Amino acid sequence: MFFEGDSIVRKDDVGREMYFLIRGCVEVVSRDGATRFSLIRSGSFFGEMGVLFDVPRTASVRALGHCFCSVLTRDALDATLQSYPCIAARFRQVVEARLDHINKQRQESKRIGYSKQKKPVPIPMASVSEESEEHTETLPVAPLARDAGRPPVVPGRGPS
Repeated sequence: MFFEGDSIVRKDDVGREMYFLIRGCVEVVSRDGATRFSLIRSGSFFGEMGVLFDVPRTASVRALGHCFCSVLTRDALDATLQSYPCIAARFRQVVEARLDHINKQRQESKRIGYSKQKKPVPIPMASVSEESEEHTETLPVAPLARDAGRPPVVPGRGPS
């Protein structure tokens, strides 16, 4: 559980887990918190880039009000994706789309000279449902599990 203003993810920290936002809303912000890149709402996930690629976090995420999150470690994510190929395929599509978005943002920032000015580059944290000025995508997490046609895996307990 997180409270209003709590930092859930900090830019440049090593990502060892990802988060499923069960209830509430979080914002993706610059390191200093002054620039909001996007909002992430219930039913979405974030933080998977660090878990998948063992890279530092690309932005900070903080709670807007009371938030409930489920945390998934790298091992639990690997087990889930191996057990549910339908979820793995959809997860891969979402991650590829997010990587493409991040790369386009970086290219655009270089083109207009932000990288030389060291201003924050609006690179949103990954989420299934995010809102930004440029892009809105809504892909609820629950249908991913239904697509698999099997009950979800509870980390540490295996399939039900």
